[in-house]
Amino acid sequence: MTDLPKQIDRKVRREIAALTRSWEIVKKRDHYFLKVEGSPLICVASNASKANDWQVNKALERLKKL
Repeated sequence: MTDLPKQIDRKVRREIAALTRSWEIVKKRDHYFLKVEGSPLICVASNASKANDWQVNKALERLKKL
């Protein structure tokens, strides 16, 4: 497990912390993805100038399915 970048929303951080499976954060260009064993990558943050509620809600939705 790794430290979480500050770009990740607080709600998403809580969901990531609650995961029981091993995970890691992968940075590709200007986006951060959560890599959980046995699941596709989940986009959890970006370096965009302002936060996007859609992105946060979609990440939360996908995390809850794990």
